[in-house]
Amino acid sequence: MDRALEALEGPYVVEYEQFATGGDPSSWRVRKVTAAARQAVGQWPTAESLIARLTEALSEAAEHEPDPGQKSRLRAIASGLGGSARQIAIDVAARIVERQTGLG
Repeated sequence: MDRALEALEGPYVVEYEQFATGGDPSSWRVRKVTAAARQAVGQWPTAESLIARLTEALSEAAEHEPDPGQKSRLRAIASGLGGSARQIAIDVAARIVERQTGLG
C-alpha cells in the first residue's frame, strides 16, 4: 500500500498519513489529492465530459418532448454540440470548469 501511495504522490496524492499499526492498510488516510486525481475519478468534470453529458441530455430531452417545434430545436442543439460547435463548447466549458475549481 505504501508503494502504491508513493507512486501516486505528486500527480494525484498531495498528502497521506500512515499510522503505526504494522502496515494495516485500513489505518492509512489520504488527506489531500490533486485536481487531476479528482478528474480521473470523475469527481470534477472535464470540459469534454460536460459537453458529452449535455449533448446526451439534450438528445434524451428531445426524445421525450411532445411539441414538434421544441423537439426539433433540442435535436438541432444536440447535433451542433456533437458536431461543428463541439470544440467551441468544450473551450467555453473548460474556462468555466477552471474558474469553478480554482485551476484557472
